[in-house]
Amino acid sequence: MTPQARPLTGLEAGFFAYGSRPTPVNLQIGGLTLFTGTPPPLDEGRRFVTSWTDAVPALALVPHGGGRRSRWVVHPALDPDLHGRVWEAEPGGLRAAVDAVMAQELPPGAPPWQCWLIQGYAEGEWAVLVKAHHALLDGASLIQVACRVLGRASAEEPRRRPRRRGRGTDLVRVARGLLRYALRFLPVATGAFAFEGSGARRFEWTAVPLATLRGVADRHGCTVNDVFLAALTTVLREWPHTPWRRGPRPVWTLVPADLHERDGDDEPSAKVVNLRVALPCDEPDPRRRLRALARATAISKRSGHVATGAAGSRALPVWLVSALLRLTFSRWHIDLLASNVRGSRRALAYEGTPMTGMVPLGFIPRGHPLGAFLVSYADQTCVGFAVDPALPGGDALCRLWEQAVDELDRLEVVETSREPEDALD
Repeated sequence: MTPQARPLTGLEAGFFAYGSRPTPVNLQIGGLTLFTGTPPPLDEGRRFVTSWTDAVPALALVPHGGGRRSRWVVHPALDPDLHGRVWEAEPGGLRAAVDAVMAQELPPGAPPWQCWLIQGYAEGEWAVLVKAHHALLDGASLIQVACRVLGRASAEEPRRRPRRRGRGTDLVRVARGLLRYALRFLPVATGAFAFEGSGARRFEWTAVPLATLRGVADRHGCTVNDVFLAALTTVLREWPHTPWRRGPRPVWTLVPADLHERDGDDEPSAKVVNLRVALPCDEPDPRRRLRALARATAISKRSGHVATGAAGSRALPVWLVSALLRLTFSRWHIDLLASNVRGSRRALAYEGTPMTGMVPLGFIPRGHPLGAFLVSYADQTCVGFAVDPALPGGDALCRLWEQAVDELDRLEVVETSREPEDALD
């Protein structure tokens, strides 16, 4: 299927503009997939990569023009030397290889994504890193790409798509929810991190059993996303670079909400609305922290912010969506980004070799020092941290995360009238 040239959406144009000014910021996001066995030959791997546009037509698109005339146009053919690359890692150097690959710029004038085969870091192990500009793909879309090219199918069963609303209907929704949506930018974030990010990043990650997080969620009447945020709150409490040591102030966290399922759209693209949730780092009781976050996410879902934001991203002028995106990521609005992406529900494989794990590789907004990302695959949940390399103690985040999950798992059950479906997924 041939993709159609089209104008950039406000959100897509906003990501391109945000990444280029006033100072550049690396807006590449990625997914690292892990395998065991013998890595594929280079030529075979490149042929595999250049066939991806058959399964994911959006990967053939390249941005063209500037300003209001910016469009996605169809690139005539993928260059296997540009889009299928190999990184020979040092023994034990998987993390260093990931940091180096994610720091490299995407090739100009080509579809803004790449696939890297990483090998040499361990005997009988290899990895595939797919990265893309956030304007082309978001975290949910990366999962879709993995499912289509490694599973030869979409991550979800085919659904009946709802009828799309017209621009007039979207503008009415925006008008009705404008005041409430604007008030979500208050109160102003008070600077959770004294350190200002440099724009560089390195990655740390660790995995825990998915059943552990689901068990905590089921016992306490909340969702896996609530457990993720509660564990992250504990990590930041124990980490010596967060604000609660300087007073009872919240850490304002940006939590993206995926719009693909809401719109019945399985085509990979950038399609999110960002919600703001306060992490109660000053609360000493882990049970109260979990309950406070479960309540906060439920309120965010019922507030109508997701529907208003979705309508605005479709109907508002590109320049206004871009301005709101810059405001959303600013340091006076949030302190860090925390994203939970639903993983594949089916086993994935490369030419019969099963995939053993998946690692999320997110971006850090301009001026911020830290981001946290969660993804599940098979029976494991992986948390990944993107950390400014100038920030000390970043390697301790994974150890603190494991301890935080264990603490939540050992909490005694308390009675609650809240149902899990009241919260964000």
